Amino acid sequence: MTTPTSGDLLYNCELNVQGMTEYGASLEGALTGKHMPPEGVRVDVAVKGTASGPILKGYIEAVDYAHIRADGRLHLHIHGTITTEDDAKISLAAEGVLLPRADDPIFDLRESLALLSSAANYTWLNTLHLWGEGTVDLANGKLNLSVRVA
Repeated sequence: MTTPTSGDLLYNCELNVQGMTEYGASLEGALTGKHMPPEGVRVDVAVKGTASGPILKGYIEAVDYAHIRADGRLHLHIHGTITTEDDAKISLAAEGVLLPRADDPIFDLRESLALLSSAANYTWLNTLHLWGEGTVDLANGKLNLSVRVA
């Protein structure tokens, strides 16, 4: 495998929210402004779905340990696993933000990602820095993201 270079598309992913854990304040309350505690709101969001692209294909399971700050900034801290079509495991770690759109349940998503694996066919991932851009539709629990080499 030739190592991809800056700008190359690694994969697109389509993920669905599978569940959520809230810690004393609701995501909905924070996003609508009905209830935002001074310390912000912490919520864990489990997602599952597919990665499909010219370079990497498989199944993704992840949890976003999100924090909505009192000023409304949505900070993302994501850990998960990509299981490739040939059954290799790749660790996924990402940091990012959700950027709200005015009067719209769609948020713009920006992430910095790292993928790590000791599986022989995927160790080339370990040296890459990746950038993801996409959208999150909170009304439907859907996330779409394109991941490229930074």
